[in-house]
Amino acid sequence: MNLRDRLASVLTFVKSFSKQPSTTSAQSFLTHLKTIGTWSGDDLLECLEALKN
Repeated sequence: MNLRDRLASVLTFVKSFSKQPSTTSAQSFLTHLKTIGTWSGDDLLECLEALKN
């Protein structure tokens, strides 16, 4: 899975927060990141930077 696919998956997950009760947490976010695939190097930082922009 390339970075663009990972970013799309993360964005979908983040957007789902508005549709869920406010019981989501950082732990559930980290758990979800593990389901996306293997992260290496600066993948996560690049993804988070893209989310900020």
